Amino acid sequence: MRKLSDNDIDQLFKQAAEQQQPKFDVADWHNLADRLDKQSQPRPGYYYTWIGAGIVLGLLIWTGLTVGDTSQTMNSISSVT
Repeated sequence: MRKLSDNDIDQLFKQAAEQQQPKFDVADWHNLADRLDKQSQPRPGYYYTWIGAGIVLGLLIWTGLTVGDTSQTMNSISSVT
């Protein structure tokens, strides 16, 4: 097989693409539009997932601040006595 340049390969693909004539079916387009519409709607539990994640994140931050604050308070109490 001979070596083909990039231009030769481009020409082969261009000729092959020009020879293809796909059939046109309106029902296929309607089917595709229906599937795209279904995908664009969020799942029912989508919002609850984000609310739950926000609550968990808030609790983690609150716990971290509380534990950090408690250790400082315990150190200040022990230094006073």
